[in-house]
Amino acid sequence: YFVIANGVASLYNLVVLLIRRCLMQGRAHNLVVHRMDMVIMVLLATGAATAASMAELGKNGNLHTRWNPICNKFGSFCNRGGVSLVSSFVGVALMLALNLLSAAATSPRAVVAGQ
Repeated sequence: YFVIANGVASLYNLVVLLIRRCLMQGRAHNLVVHRMDMVIMVLLATGAATAASMAELGKNGNLHTRWNPICNKFGSFCNRGGVSLVSSFVGVALMLALNLLSAAATSPRAVVAGQ
C-alpha cells in the first residue's frame, strides 16, 4: 500500500505539473485541483501511517502473538525503511503546504484582491 500510494501521488503530481498551465485555467479548475490535492495528501498520509505501524511491529515485535522483532537481524533493511518513512512524511508535509497555498489561491478573497 505504501509503494502504491506514493506511486499514485507521484504520477498525479507529474500529470498536474505538465497539464496545469496548458489546460486548466480559472477558479473552477483551481478548486478541482485543490480537492484532488487533498485526496492525494490523505492517500500519502495513510500510506505512511500504515508503513510506520508495520515498521514499529518489525522493530519491536509483538510478544503476545509471538512475533519476534526482526530489525536486530536485518539492520540495513530496517534503516532503509526508516529513511523511506521519513521521506514519505516530508512528502506529506509538503503536500499539506501545497494544499494551504491552493486553498489561498481558491479563496474568494484572493480572487477579489487579484482584480
